[in-house]
Amino acid sequence: MKTSYTKLLVLLSILLFCTKCFGWSQDDSYPGMFYQISTSGVHFYYENTEPIDVPLNQTNGVLIEYRDPDTQRFSERTISNGLYIAASGTDADGNFVDSGKVIQGVMCVAIAKTTKWDDRGVSAFGGTALQLGSGVATNEFWAVQPEYATEKAKQLVGVFAVVSPCYRDCGINDYTALHCLNTGTKQAQTGISVAGNFNQGIDMSRAYITNAGIRMAQTIKGSRIEYGNNTYTYFDGTAFVFVINGREVRRIQ
Repeated sequence: MKTSYTKLLVLLSILLFCTKCFGWSQDDSYPGMFYQISTSGVHFYYENTEPIDVPLNQTNGVLIEYRDPDTQRFSERTISNGLYIAASGTDADGNFVDSGKVIQGVMCVAIAKTTKWDDRGVSAFGGTALQLGSGVATNEFWAVQPEYATEKAKQLVGVFAVVSPCYRDCGINDYTALHCLNTGTKQAQTGISVAGNFNQGIDMSRAYITNAGIRMAQTIKGSRIEYGNNTYTYFDGTAFVFVINGREVRRIQ
């Protein structure tokens, strides 16, 4: 009972804060805004009734602005989160139970009908990491089974990129499960980089390919495959060239 009462106080505090700061309420003076407490938690509903924000060129159902002016130099990697969400399959005492559900930290769904635009559509998730100093800028996704697990996981996938064209085949349109794109004005080092301990670097054995397994870049260096120690093969436009230890050993036309 104590836990439920504490949760209720937290939810009420959040609602009061949102009502005071953002105008979320069931009052008609704030059209398009609604919140509801149910067995699923707190349900916020927002319908845009205002013109677009010109400086940001966007509208937001919920906007969280978080600042951390701390300049302390920590000896270990320390994280400052703008938003932290933790979902777990545990009981009231914090013990993990044998769950039959899919436990997800975040579920995002975007659905719309966008027509007559080549650069506008829907996106379930968008994120940008901006680095102004000499540190790194990364968007990280981890799939982890720790040493203290009790059973071996059936599958561990860091990023599951899925495309589902059920209306028509791609044709000349770009239907891609994983698209690596450099939009900057400077050269990036690698499109796809694989590091660590793997059984296979790239596996396409479960794919059904109708055109080409790998389509190389249309340049001599773009067709080059390196094997280390100055050993490589490439296509020069007329023949396949084999180089071992820097010496051309064979040319096949």
